[in-house]
Amino acid sequence: MLSFLPLLVIVAIIAAIVVLVRRHSGVEDEPGIGTLRRLYYYGLAFVALMVSASGAVMLVDYVSDSFGGPEILSRGATQLAMAIALTVVATPIWLFHWILAQRAISRFPSEIRAVSRKVYLTVVLGVSAALGAFGLISLLRWLFGGDSFNGLHLAFPLVWGAVWGFHWYVAIREVPRTEFGDSIHRAYIYATSLYGLVLMLVGTGIILRHLF
Repeated sequence: MLSFLPLLVIVAIIAAIVVLVRRHSGVEDEPGIGTLRRLYYYGLAFVALMVSASGAVMLVDYVSDSFGGPEILSRGATQLAMAIALTVVATPIWLFHWILAQRAISRFPSEIRAVSRKVYLTVVLGVSAALGAFGLISLLRWLFGGDSFNGLHLAFPLVWGAVWGFHWYVAIREVPRTEFGDSIHRAYIYATSLYGLVLMLVGTGIILRHLF
């Protein structure tokens, strides 16, 4: 059950954003670099970020598993090659498009209110929060002896936690805020809060079952 919760959170956030975008379509004027260029910047940035983070997860997983000895190290040679390829290729692509988006804000301050930017930040925050929390749960299960060690126990919270932290820092510093941006942010807060509540209830139930 818990393995499906991150996916459900991501789907819920995206669905809420789609509803909000449709409701506000045509209402908010977005001067600046234009909608098509904006979609290109943030669309490519999102895809590249997901690929880069996946490569980083595989890389941390490989390094963590390498402490298991030469046998595990040799079995993970293909994983290492894939991890390096994904990270090396995707990271510069994300960085390039992120810099383009930031330069657009420097030229047109109104870009900070763009719907595309708010959607990008919110979806990234939702994805990274869900996957990072899921990884943290796996790590805690291992620490308390409920599961055998796996490099992913470290990789998920480290990588997705870093992605979440960076984008949260960017999001909270952005002013001025808009009604639409606040609506998207609330959708993220409600979805992740529900996710956290479900995890807390499930964890409490497991503890009570073991105690009684």
